[in-house]
Amino acid sequence: MPTFTCVLCGRTGEPSEQARIRSNVRRFRDQKFLVWRCVDCGSLHCEEVKDLPAYYEDYPLRREDRLGYFVNRWLGIVLDRLVEAGLKKSDSLLDYGCGTGLLLEFLRSRGYANCVGFDLYVADYNRPEVLTASYDCIVNFDVIEHVESPRALVAKFTQILKPGGLLCIQTPRADGIRLSDPEEFIHTLHMPYHVHILSEKALTRLCVENGLVVQSIHYRWFRDSRMPCASRRFIERFMRSHGNDMDSAFEPPKLGIVLATPALWFYSLFGPLLPSKKKDYMMVMLRKPNLAAHRARA
Repeated sequence: MPTFTCVLCGRTGEPSEQARIRSNVRRFRDQKFLVWRCVDCGSLHCEEVKDLPAYYEDYPLRREDRLGYFVNRWLGIVLDRLVEAGLKKSDSLLDYGCGTGLLLEFLRSRGYANCVGFDLYVADYNRPEVLTASYDCIVNFDVIEHVESPRALVAKFTQILKPGGLLCIQTPRADGIRLSDPEEFIHTLHMPYHVHILSEKALTRLCVENGLVVQSIHYRWFRDSRMPCASRRFIERFMRSHGNDMDSAFEPPKLGIVLATPALWFYSLFGPLLPSKKKDYMMVMLRKPNLAAHRARA
């Protein structure tokens, strides 16, 4: 019998539930992976996969390489939330796991000039020296669930975040995922790439252990815009009509299917008025206390 040990809370024992989940990437859709839920913290974990880097070859998400109607709407939501949390144009910002650098390009176009990115798997941004500096703001979008040690990653963020700095972590939320309905959550599960999907309890506890303070939590996925054709309802219906593989989101639409699917027309227009009720994503805003400033005021 396998031993189930949660890397987040340390609980060892039988999971509260488990299931074999297919990959949502077309090349691997016939492969299934064991996913189990920790009975203590509620986080989800994928079985250990041999040669995981091979799955990242021709990774569909890297095809999102330019700003356009959709990306601008979604990143506009991100910027609004960061500004609400206190981001200023003069702040230094690190996008950790920046991919092709779209968020950096978007922020610079809006006047946020002091931005850099790091991504281990993208040659243009694999520059370890940027991780030796310190930053007013660190953003981390859909990365922590991909790493073997979320604990080490949060510790690194805390180390390079300036006192009083803002940390934004966007990640799937295990609490909102039902393993009993895998096709409904197939893209949030995203097997086998999502190694550890944290529960809200596990993520906030991990951050608090590192001395960070939770400032706010957003549950509406940032890719759920209030603009036509850019809502989550439309995106998910579109992918379902094209085989429910994530590849379809980065390919030209099959117009015959679109024209023959009334639901797609409906959700393209009215999806923004019908926000998804899922709470399977979370964007957590955290602060690193400025103890020196606090002592000075005292």
